[in-house]
Amino acid sequence: MRAVPAALLAASPLIVRDVDRRFGGMTDAPASAMADTERDITADFTSVHGEVRLPFDAERRELPGP
Repeated sequence: MRAVPAALLAASPLIVRDVDRRFGGMTDAPASAMADTERDITADFTSVHGEVRLPFDAERRELPGP
């Protein structure tokens, strides 16, 4: 029964190393993943709220209120 926790503890550094290497390894994420996610979230937002102005500019600085 001690083998399972020991195996999990031994595998933890390997899992962390693999996750920290975003663009390689078992958890491979393509270089365009962030841009694809941004497009997807933007499409979801505009389908619900329409073409409203977000309260931030392109550099993510807060814009003055209405």
